[in-house]
Amino acid sequence: MFYYTKNDLNTFIGTLVEQGVLEESKSPELHALSEKFSSIYGPEHAFTQAVRQGVGIDHGDLPIWLRGMVEEAFRNQSLKVLAANQVILEGVNFPIDDMLVCSLGSLGRDGFNYRLRKQDYINLIGRVGRALINTEGRCFIFRPWIYTRSLEEQQEWQSYIDIERSPDVHSTMKFEDDELLPVLQALTAAIEGGEDDVFDGIRWWREPLERLYSVVLGVAESSDGERYDQMNSFVRKTLAYQEVGPESKRGFRRFVRAVDNSIEAADFELYRLAALSGLSIASSRVVRDLAKDIIASWAEEDQETEPNFDNIFSAYSFDKIIQLRECYRLGPVRYGTQRWRARVNHYEATSSWLNGESWEQVSEVILREHTRLILNTKAQIVTSYVSQMFEYRLPWALKGGALAVKELDAPGDLQEFMDSLPSFIRFGVATTAGVEISKLTRGERSIALALTEKFEESGAELKELQDWAFGITLAQLRNWFPGETEKNLEKLRDELYGHSARNWTLRRRGRISTKLIDVDQEVWNELKRRIQDGEMPIASLQVDQKMEDVPHGISISANIDGEEIIIGFLKKQYEEEIFELLEWGRKISVKITRRRGELVEPPTVTLVLTSATTLF
Repeated sequence: MFYYTKNDLNTFIGTLVEQGVLEESKSPELHALSEKFSSIYGPEHAFTQAVRQGVGIDHGDLPIWLRGMVEEAFRNQSLKVLAANQVILEGVNFPIDDMLVCSLGSLGRDGFNYRLRKQDYINLIGRVGRALINTEGRCFIFRPWIYTRSLEEQQEWQSYIDIERSPDVHSTMKFEDDELLPVLQALTAAIEGGEDDVFDGIRWWREPLERLYSVVLGVAESSDGERYDQMNSFVRKTLAYQEVGPESKRGFRRFVRAVDNSIEAADFELYRLAALSGLSIASSRVVRDLAKDIIASWAEEDQETEPNFDNIFSAYSFDKIIQLRECYRLGPVRYGTQRWRARVNHYEATSSWLNGESWEQVSEVILREHTRLILNTKAQIVTSYVSQMFEYRLPWALKGGALAVKELDAPGDLQEFMDSLPSFIRFGVATTAGVEISKLTRGERSIALALTEKFEESGAELKELQDWAFGITLAQLRNWFPGETEKNLEKLRDELYGHSARNWTLRRRGRISTKLIDVDQEVWNELKRRIQDGEMPIASLQVDQKMEDVPHGISISANIDGEEIIIGFLKKQYEEEIFELLEWGRKISVKITRRRGELVEPPTVTLVLTSATTLF
């Protein structure tokens, strides 16, 4: 079920639950998924109850990891119904038999405030049907009342039905000439007048024109010939230039001439920062100035101090980031017919998020000025804030800060921290290990925080993280996460082992050399003695069929006096590939690595893939 806006979708879910038309599902998978929603929204929230009744929700305010779980449940048909907004227009592949297009735009008092573009509509209905399973599907479109008002509106409605020909593609900078020309003239006049911020006072189409300005300056900076000709040629090739009328074309050319005449005074470093970060020019200027302040402040810190959020930013300096155009447009939260503008202490909320505090503790900080709201609305405010600020806006803005710090040649430890900070905020962790574990577990913060704590308790170094993750057994996961379903734990184990991103080393190279782990030192010493005496014990792979209950699934054994004795074990990262190769009947020979006749320390083996088959 497609809704154009989150508010329409939320209203539908609320009404569906309130009417009580669905029964609670008995599926353990849906019960587990509803518990995930409950941990974020609370057990009484309409979203939690809807999932419990078999209806999934997918929109941009859900945490990314939760969206992933909903989409996976719908993909494997645990969820039979999915209510979604525009997030399904790109980058998803669902087995959809029937689609209900319940709204085609955002309706205001007098008509559409925004309307679903025809290109997006065609993309949307193209989701219907299962490739290789069912190549046909049904799409039902509800006609809004607005399309019954006039013949023109009825024709507009009919255009959604008659979709034999795809609509023409237009530039996002396609304007009416009488609207574009004054903007170009104002921008040109500001450039010619040497204004510090040439976009000050420009409201309409500011962002695309800023981007064009930055790119034109980039062309000028790298010019190796006639600068004006190269800039003019670039602008003429843009889709926006080709679509406007003669007057606006002349306006574009005058704009290029003004840029060319002012090139000596242009702040190339600023525009390079804007081009690399995607921030506006005004925001890039603020970020660069803030980066200078951070570097100066850090120079006064004790050199033994490690950089972290609390000693890099103060509430005052962080507020400069929040006030950037890319951040401060955090819109009001809507729930049903009500709207609330979130009043949040952003510095404290971000600090709480980064310090690993629980969802409930972070929620308390975010909701400090919203204590009188009902629980459903509080949950809506928190999830909206987290998805907009922590997962998108702040990482974007702070990436610009990292680029500025690097351009200003800050100390290495400060550069490293600022470069990592966007990822820290996105995943809600405070260490690089936490980020890497979050990527393995696809961003579920509570799981990632618990695993990060276990990793730190192990005393392993960051470079050993992958080996540590490969060593985690299903039995350990059951002990660490007793509330999770067996299916979720198996999926988590696969994610930790990296099965979703296969890197078949043995198959690609034909051989690998790897150190053994958990080596039996007595057996190894005996093996060394025998080899020194001229014996040649044969080594082989041994597969433990109960791999989920033991640390490792493949051992390396040596034949000593007719008995197979385990020397040590292979790392987890090779197990899946080896299991699959053996199932295909491939033979893998094992050689204990030696140099100049001596066994290599620590114990190392070389595995060689052969073309022979085996009954193993």
